[in-house]
Amino acid sequence: MAWQLQLSDIGDPTRWSYGLVKTIDDLYDARIFGPTRDAACECGKYEGREHDGVICDLCGVKVATDSALLRRTRTGHVQLYWLCTHPLGTGSNWICEFAVAPIAFRLNPDGTPNALGRKYENLLQARDAVIAHVPEKNRELHVLMQDRTIDRTPVQAALNDLVGVGGSESATAHELAPPDTVLHELFLAIQRLDPGASGLLHAAGCSIRCEGTM
Repeated sequence: MAWQLQLSDIGDPTRWSYGLVKTIDDLYDARIFGPTRDAACECGKYEGREHDGVICDLCGVKVATDSALLRRTRTGHVQLYWLCTHPLGTGSNWICEFAVAPIAFRLNPDGTPNALGRKYENLLQARDAVIAHVPEKNRELHVLMQDRTIDRTPVQAALNDLVGVGGSESATAHELAPPDTVLHELFLAIQRLDPGASGLLHAAGCSIRCEGTM
């Protein structure tokens, strides 16, 4: 069966998000993307299956009996501060927030950032580099959003590179290259029937359609 990804109505990624990613450290924050251990929070105050679902009042991490599931399904979002075009959309698809994929898609087996993880880091670095050129008094969100003189090209370029397909309204699995892009990971998730795929697709403003037969 062939899978085809198409642009759906660009929704609000904050609807599916478990937290705002402000810094590179936030990309790996267990409070947003889920605990690293089963049946335990990060600080160890709560341990054991009887605490399933509890959010620790010290470290802020939710206790889950299946931490891997949360780390495959929980998305975050990043604030771009300026309107950018969705890489899969047209010039009319303006966004100021973008989804952050679940942490399981962004890490190597040894816990280091993979190619996708590094692309999210590049997006945050590009955004912060642009902000650094703006006078501090003008860095409030509502001021930045209205400032048409800011060159947001580095942010848009990093966003396009992260998604891997710029300016295309649809793409098939065979057109997605290199294989470390968000879209490729989405296809892999669908093929594995990963429970995290649905939320990530919605957060990215995309939909999957299958064609043909098995």
